Amino acid sequence: MNTADDTTPAATDAAADTDEDGAQVLLVRRRRTPALGFWVLLALAVAFLGGTVVAWLAEVRAPAGMLYFGVTAAVMVGLPLAALAALVDAIADRRRRRRATGIGTAGRGAGHDPAPGSES
Repeated sequence: MNTADDTTPAATDAAADTDEDGAQVLLVRRRRTPALGFWVLLALAVAFLGGTVVAWLAEVRAPAGMLYFGVTAAVMVGLPLAALAALVDAIADRRRRRRATGIGTAGRGAGHDPAPGSES
């Protein structure tokens, strides 16, 4: 029940998801794969942690030195991994869209000429 003095987070979220007609919108995520942002953050975080471990093994015990190793590893290793994740996501998204629209199915999509020698 949504009253004027009901300010719980659930009540405000429910009120925000209700449009002018009173109908409530429910968004459902069908795929279970993580979003691109997750993969980018994971690549950067793993590279940063790897850099701090390398600093520890190199006996760099100063926090500034460990931070330097971590940031350097995140830039030198994490950013290329994040770019690779973005490329893979873009290719997968393009394939999903083509499959959804029917373009490229059975080797030929809409708008292509028939194969040479085939009579249609």
